[in-house]
Amino acid sequence: SLTNSVVFRDNGIFDNLPYKWFSERTIKKSLSDCTQKLKREDKKFLNDYVHFYSALSTCLNVKITGLVLEEKDLYGKNGMTLGGAVVLANQNVSSEWMVSPSRPFLPSAEEDDTCTACVAKCHLDELIGLSLSLNQPIYCSKSLYNKISMDAKLVKISPSEQTEDNIPTSESNNENICIFASINDTTPSVDDDSLTAWEIFNPDTFFSLTTTQKRSILRNSFRAMQTSSELPRPREGEEALNQLLLSLMDDAVRQEVLRKISGSGPSVKEEQGNEESSRQSLLQAMGEALERGDTAKAEQLRARFAARTLLRADPTQAKGSYDTFLDQDDWYLAARRKSMRLR
Repeated sequence: SLTNSVVFRDNGIFDNLPYKWFSERTIKKSLSDCTQKLKREDKKFLNDYVHFYSALSTCLNVKITGLVLEEKDLYGKNGMTLGGAVVLANQNVSSEWMVSPSRPFLPSAEEDDTCTACVAKCHLDELIGLSLSLNQPIYCSKSLYNKISMDAKLVKISPSEQTEDNIPTSESNNENICIFASINDTTPSVDDDSLTAWEIFNPDTFFSLTTTQKRSILRNSFRAMQTSSELPRPREGEEALNQLLLSLMDDAVRQEVLRKISGSGPSVKEEQGNEESSRQSLLQAMGEALERGDTAKAEQLRARFAARTLLRADPTQAKGSYDTFLDQDDWYLAARRKSMRLR
């Protein structure tokens, strides 16, 4: 094939390069064209990663200074999935960002903003392909290594003796038997909680969620949206996870969460000028009712909030961010509910 497999891979290294460093709007296309040209003109039958790396240096003036194996997603007690990361640096300062056992740290968001160095996500097979093609080692943190590694002793043994029933434990002193280290199945199971981000109606729920629960809700949300989007890597921290979760939540709930986080600003009860502030005031009143232990009142307020939410075409978007004619009129919804004999 005359097409480069690295360029046309969704959510891979090519899609995650630091294109924001460059003012040229067509820089991504230029890199693609350069990679394709190198492959067409290749007389030595080099692989796609070699062509990609050469184009990276020519078009972006960027060098790969490290290949890292890292946690891609966490599933609590059900295990983890692994992902690849590529450390990239401007060629003028690349020597300062060479990853090694004695210097394992990765660039932060601050370095990324100054167009100095960054970390780009990639697929595991891309990580291995780059390692083999560029003759660069793959590093991982000591804590991750301890999680995924195990001790095993390999001794030559005849095929007839290799059965699952006669494999001894690691305490055995028999030097003539091969010891196989077994790994428990840690394939991530489907998340038990079917909750999606936009189904969180109580702002206090956001503050009670653990990191594992937030990831579970986001995975359910992506499945419901039928999108191939990926969650932030654990390396990116809790803030990146919170921002993504908030962006998918109901706008009124999101605003109430942000109001509580800031701990300042006027109560929405003081600004009842529009429907969105009214929805947020219902949430605020519901929270106050729950704090008093008045669950009946809280349930009434929740029902009113749900009824107002049904009017919105997309309650996760801020009011005014889309054409309001897409929303339902309250009289129309009331008539429909009446015709269906719903209260």
